[in-house]
Amino acid sequence: MGDSVLHVSFFIGVFLFIITLIFQLTMYRYKQGRKYSFRNELPFELVQGVDQKYIHYHYILIFGVILAQVLFAFNYLPQLIYWYEYLLVASVTLSAIMLYLLFFIKVFEVKRHIFVFVVQALSVVTSFVAFGIFVHINIYGTQSLPFAIVNYVLAFIGLILLFNSRLRRWPIMDKVLQQDGTVLILRPRYFLLALYEWGFIILQFVQFILMYVFLFFR
Repeated sequence: MGDSVLHVSFFIGVFLFIITLIFQLTMYRYKQGRKYSFRNELPFELVQGVDQKYIHYHYILIFGVILAQVLFAFNYLPQLIYWYEYLLVASVTLSAIMLYLLFFIKVFEVKRHIFVFVVQALSVVTSFVAFGIFVHINIYGTQSLPFAIVNYVLAFIGLILLFNSRLRRWPIMDKVLQQDGTVLILRPRYFLLALYEWGFIILQFVQFILMYVFLFFR
């Protein structure tokens, strides 16, 4: 029963997220008349850029993704004994909840938006560390040093990215001087906050996939 729940929740989570992206990208292009740019637009803008009557469909789909990830996390271990097992389940669950909020909280609510992003990113890093420890000293079956190393490396990369001093300059915009003397404020071609948010979303799903793949080795 436990493995069945894991398989079903994994494929539902991945499938719904892909469907959500396809749906939103298609609707965004239809509404805005241009392609959505992952390099300088934030996740919540993918939702807000479409017709208002379709927004609730997006949140239902994303909620399904989050529910699948949480269900996966709570069924991954037969029981919780050691601290790193609790940490793994808690960090995966928290990152899933923060993922939902990233698509909900506008960047104009600066403090809340940045708080959600930082918590999501730290949760992803923590989940890599916790899962690395788990596969390294797995008491339930196969131990895998290569799997552990991959997780430790990804956690280290994520942590290094968060300590990038350039991240503090994310609010800085490009200024374009018009012929009439007015200054036009534009986002840079590569908007750092957008790159980071989408980057850590990708890392979150990489961790989700790694946990699933390890099911066949444990």
